[in-house]
Amino acid sequence: MKRIFEIWRQQQKLRFLAIGVWNTTFGYGIFVFLYYFLGNEENYVWIALVTHFIAVINAFICYKYLVFNSRQCWLPEFFRFNLSYVFSLGLGIALLVGGVSIVHLHPIAAQGISLIFSTIISYLLHRNFSFRKFCS
Repeated sequence: MKRIFEIWRQQQKLRFLAIGVWNTTFGYGIFVFLYYFLGNEENYVWIALVTHFIAVINAFICYKYLVFNSRQCWLPEFFRFNLSYVFSLGLGIALLVGGVSIVHLHPIAAQGISLIFSTIISYLLHRNFSFRKFCS
């Protein structure tokens, strides 16, 4: 067990992957729940936007404390985090709409595929921008 905690402490990419799986599952679960509770084929984009705003708070807390172990002031990081996610959200929405309207995928399948690409972009943005130390 001690070895597992040591690996966890030393491996930022592993922590990002593990927490990313949680965040993706959490966000995707919210999307699926809202889609079946509120949705239909016409409002899946609105559901994705609502899901984003719910999931981003969970993601920020997890990434700040569990992945990047940041002790900096949360407000500037939250601002940068959201800027990073705006880009990721734009990419995700574009892939979702493209998957549904061009490839004719079901919205749930298209959302699942878009998450793969937006996860990679998110890691790079958060590591290099959101939680980067800009001053000592």
